[in-house]
Amino acid sequence: MTPGPDPLLVVRDLSVGYMVGATNIAALDQVEFDIDRGESLGIVGESGSGKSTLGLTLMSLLPRNASIRAGAVILKGLNLRNLQPEDLREIQGKEVAMIFQDPLTSLNPTLRIGTQMMDVLRAHGHGMHQTRRERIIRALEEVGIPDAANRIKRFPHEFSGGMRQRVMIAMALMLEPALIIADEPTSALDTTLQVQILALMKRLQTKHGTAILFISHDLAVVAGVCHRVLVMYAGRVVEEGDVSSVLERPLHPYTKALLASRPSVTRRNERLATIPGRVQLGLGCAFANRCLHAQSVCRRQAPRYVKVERNRVRCHIYDESSAYHVEGGSPLSDGFDV
Repeated sequence: MTPGPDPLLVVRDLSVGYMVGATNIAALDQVEFDIDRGESLGIVGESGSGKSTLGLTLMSLLPRNASIRAGAVILKGLNLRNLQPEDLREIQGKEVAMIFQDPLTSLNPTLRIGTQMMDVLRAHGHGMHQTRRERIIRALEEVGIPDAANRIKRFPHEFSGGMRQRVMIAMALMLEPALIIADEPTSALDTTLQVQILALMKRLQTKHGTAILFISHDLAVVAGVCHRVLVMYAGRVVEEGDVSSVLERPLHPYTKALLASRPSVTRRNERLATIPGRVQLGLGCAFANRCLHAQSVCRRQAPRYVKVERNRVRCHIYDESSAYHVEGGSPLSDGFDV
């Protein structure tokens, strides 16, 4: 699935930095992608690759020591970077909403669930009190919360982890936003609850036509819920394409290394593969010091983002204008597997 001519969200050349002392450290560097209406786009990568920073940037929830250094975030033709804070508040929750990783820390422990959901509707001027209450109950019932009329009187600690995540999903969907950003919404849940929550999100997405930006480190989860996937490393998108091609025939050595490091039932007695080294930023490719196929050009020159068939990849191996020397045939051959 490729983006259509009129995407819901357009991100171009997005760069974000964090001030640490007197140093501005890049967290996102020239990130760009599109999301269509009703589409699911997965964002994968190691911890620290910039996935959560990307979600917070789209929601305009960056911490005080962070700043957008360049780029555009265009939702329904409106550049969010040009909006005043009061205009952004109208969009947050109404046009774009977020499901956070840990619902226990995202919900206020001192307020009842119904009160917190009521505040969302009140902030956007939706109906009278009784109408709002009915809408909250319907939203909770839709995500599978039993006895919702009584459950709205309870506090977050009185819900299980799976129920709290259902509450967060109901809260995000209550205003029927065009886009939901789901930041690892199942990572704190056991496998059984993960399956239930993912099935619920897919069903609700189909019903409401909502686009989902699904942030995860779990490639199996992304494969089950997303149409397309972006692979991030050191704040940059290094590979993009439809889920099946990226996960079955990965191009970038980092994507291949991520896939090789997954636990497998066919390799139960083998040592789990790891990616050696650590992130090292410089003039060249950020993955060069960990890549089995790096050449001198990889260490001195940043790779271009090039198109390979229907996908895109940021790697010298696939750039015909690069000084990278390919031996033994096409870079698409198995010889480049990690």
